[in-house]
Amino acid sequence: MSISINGPDGVTEPPLTLEYRKPTTIVMNIEKGNGIDNILIEATSDSELPAMLNAYEIFRVIPEFLATQQDDGKCLLLL
Repeated sequence: MSISINGPDGVTEPPLTLEYRKPTTIVMNIEKGNGIDNILIEATSDSELPAMLNAYEIFRVIPEFLATQQDDGKCLLLL
């Protein structure tokens, strides 16, 4: 099967063959500022079966937040 994100001009994974009952992790990095409009998973032309998938997950990095302000901590101690 082949996987592409945001069409053929976006991020594309080379065609791959999965092994039965063997989990596979595929990492596809998306440049900052580029969202995910669509994910296309399709069988290759030489495949006898359609592309099959039972689950997928999308993770993103969340920027770090500023630490607690010193005065906030002091207020909590007064309670």
